Amino acid sequence: MLRYLRSKLPRRHRVVRHWSIKPFAHRLNHPRHWHLHRHGVARGIFIGLASAWSPIPGSQMVVAALWAALTRANIPTAVAATWFANPFTIVPMYYFAFWLGDRSMSFVLPFWESVPFTLNGIWSKESALIPLLLGCLVCAVVSGYIGYSITKYLWRRHIIAKRSRQLRLRASRRLVVD
Repeated sequence: MLRYLRSKLPRRHRVVRHWSIKPFAHRLNHPRHWHLHRHGVARGIFIGLASAWSPIPGSQMVVAALWAALTRANIPTAVAATWFANPFTIVPMYYFAFWLGDRSMSFVLPFWESVPFTLNGIWSKESALIPLLLGCLVCAVVSGYIGYSITKYLWRRHIIAKRSRQLRLRASRRLVVD
């Protein structure tokens, strides 16, 4: 599977030479941003899933790439994980974030009344922006942590299975030689 991913991911030298990236090339040229290893990929998954909940559609990939560059996470993984928010899932995602934020606001602030999903007043009590931002923040942290944990677990499980296969192969070779 790693060979397939390596064949599909963009090469570092092609991305760094692109005209729009040249001002940031010195930051993006570090090999750790492009190498597939357990910690960098898990960080990239966290960053990508957290950035997917950005309430400004279309900014997710840029935010994920910049955040990954600053934290030395795997940039292609972070950008690809933002695709969780696509045209088919974005409306249910934002509605769920609004619903969760509205419920959280009414739980924390007893005087908070549920508001309709409209953007009438930006910071007024009737605004849907505050519950939406709170819900997006909660969903970003939770989905990022879940993705990070699942990635670490599956990667570790893959390494353990690979090592056990190697040990069985060595043991069978010793039996054949003896």
